[in-house]
Amino acid sequence: MKLCSLIILFSLIGLPVSAHQQTQEYLAIEENITRVEDYYLRQDENLPYEAVVSLSSQVVQNRQYYSSNTLAKVFALLADAAASKGDLVGAMQFAQDGLTINIIEPSLRLDLLLKVAKGHFARGNFQRVFDIAAEMLVLADGAQAMKYRLMALAYRAMSNALLNYAEQALSDLHQVDQLLARHQELSQTLELLQLLAQTRFYLHDYQSALSMQQAILKMRFDLSKKKNIEQTYLQLAQAYRFSGKLDDAYHAFWEAKTFAEEKSAVILVGYAQLGLGQVLFAQGAYGEADKALVTAENLFKGENLKSPYLTTLIALAKTRQERRGPASAYPYLLRAEKLAENMELAREHIDLYPLLSAMYRGQQDIPRALHALLTYTELHEQFLLNKPLPALEGPALLTSEKSKQLAAKLVEKNALHASFSEKYQIQQKIIMILAVLVILLMLFLLAGWLKYRAKKLNLAYDEVEQASDVLASPVKIKQIYQLAYKMARKYEYPLTVGYLSINNWKELSFRFNKKILMEVTKTVATLVNEYSGEFDRAGMLDEGEYLLLCPHQSGQEVEEKLRKLTESIKVRFFANLGEFSVNITFSYDVPSVQDIDPYVFLAKLTDSMGNKSLS
Repeated sequence: MKLCSLIILFSLIGLPVSAHQQTQEYLAIEENITRVEDYYLRQDENLPYEAVVSLSSQVVQNRQYYSSNTLAKVFALLADAAASKGDLVGAMQFAQDGLTINIIEPSLRLDLLLKVAKGHFARGNFQRVFDIAAEMLVLADGAQAMKYRLMALAYRAMSNALLNYAEQALSDLHQVDQLLARHQELSQTLELLQLLAQTRFYLHDYQSALSMQQAILKMRFDLSKKKNIEQTYLQLAQAYRFSGKLDDAYHAFWEAKTFAEEKSAVILVGYAQLGLGQVLFAQGAYGEADKALVTAENLFKGENLKSPYLTTLIALAKTRQERRGPASAYPYLLRAEKLAENMELAREHIDLYPLLSAMYRGQQDIPRALHALLTYTELHEQFLLNKPLPALEGPALLTSEKSKQLAAKLVEKNALHASFSEKYQIQQKIIMILAVLVILLMLFLLAGWLKYRAKKLNLAYDEVEQASDVLASPVKIKQIYQLAYKMARKYEYPLTVGYLSINNWKELSFRFNKKILMEVTKTVATLVNEYSGEFDRAGMLDEGEYLLLCPHQSGQEVEEKLRKLTESIKVRFFANLGEFSVNITFSYDVPSVQDIDPYVFLAKLTDSMGNKSLS
């Protein structure tokens, strides 16, 4: 039993409570209040959420001893703890509990309203998000509330974009740009930057959203703010997916799943599995897509997250239909239909109704088939026809383009500013303990070098055992590439990455039979292995695409190697293909310290294919 409860009990039964006990209890209450204030003022990604939950439990159980503002701050902290696990609906409930307290500070009320808006956004209640943002804008009328005004405008812009009011969304973004120009000290908030990037995404400006998310990811690495990095990877993956870069989207979703699993954030794992399933479905890997989507469905079930759950059911129905025929999709379609009756639908949900119409038509239930088709027509008109993205011209076009440019520059400028500020503070601490750090660093480097040397010996042994006409598979070379990339950054030695592509491989595969294609593949593999140095690693990224990893080598050396390899491929084999002309291009580059994500660097390398070529 708590000491506070004992004090009350003893006073009721007439037993004396010692002055010492009363003093101890009073000091404990004061300490709890101080800790709550300290945690609330910090409110960053590095909060010790386990300690926050423990402290909050103590305060809530003895709430009669604490002020309304302290209790409201406790609920705000509990909401942050839930959100860190991806449970935005649970966070919303904590925030709503905090709002029921009568007397709370205006800024605290704005903070709680912001957390409620996040929860409604996660549940797909976009109109409710719009209403809460409007309420916040009324309350946030002073300079001290400018942060919440910016966040409210960002959420209103997102909800406008999702409700298909593009002009209003652009207007909100323009207001954000104007306010940030006058309050630049508020432009370093990661959460605000991600909201702006997501708004560009919901406005279907996927390239701008992708560029911003890549910059935000780099910013997180620069500032070592990785605690909620899985959420950035999720948004980056969606931008990749809608930009048509499915391989990059797959790897980003995989990274999000890995980080979410490390922190046991079940809901975030569900979002990552849903994304993996959608990407695999788009790539035609229906079996793997089905496994990922089933996992996502189990994780979302019972979490009161209707929007992603409905998306998962629709994706599962499509996958089962491709794998086992239309009848296997019916149970998922019926559940999705029932779920969609009582929720606000988003653009991604309208695919449900053509599937329902086909199902009912196959069952000879024509009235329901027609009803589903009419529903689809209405939703299609609502999302795609009635309120399209406006044809921008004149001032409206300038506003949109300026919004894109300012958003991208904002992320880049704040990444540099925040990185400089953080590095300066770290430098001051390093000076005080430099001698100790040097010793630890030397020991760490020695251990790392020994470990790296052992790995290189193992890799060399594997290469000896490997046949001369065999290259590493796409999965294996990507693993080797990621490891080599991290090792090069860690020990600060150059790693030149070469990329070679037979551009007209599809034409080659169309004109010649499988036997000749097999000979071509083996010959290319043999030549690649011949031109690979002792410590080089090479593998096949895709049909006709090859990756070479050359540590401790300059770009000129690798360029010469790739040029000779290209000439050898043409001379030694393709001369026997008759009049068929082979187009071979290659590129190479060395990652700099600014290149954080290996897959982002690889994407830039493949995009620069026009730099070096030999046809």
